Amino acid sequence: MLETLPDGALLCGDAGFVGYEFARTVLASGRGLLVRVGANVTLWKQLGDVRESMHTVYVWPDKAAARREPPLAFRHVVVQGPRHPLHLIVRLLPGRRLSDRQAADVDRAR
Repeated sequence: MLETLPDGALLCGDAGFVGYEFARTVLASGRGLLVRVGANVTLWKQLGDVRESMHTVYVWPDKAAARREPPLAFRHVVVQGPRHPLHLIVRLLPGRRLSDRQAADVDRAR
């Protein structure tokens, strides 16, 4: 069904329903991805795989690393939830922008 979405569409999901393979497929298709991640997801920093900023994190599960699949780079956004901070990872197409507030709004609308 991914091909039925417009190019540049932003998919939004929860960590319980989005895995490495799914994220890799979405990003390779020319669409963006915003995911709320839980404590069970390891976010790596400073792998040097892309031009990094202080908000750059990578998702690279052990199984993917063992298969020599690349880490997936995202922007890490932390927003205050009703009870505790929420951690979001976002990757858009080049030239597209989404503020932290907009990312939080998209996640809330999910």
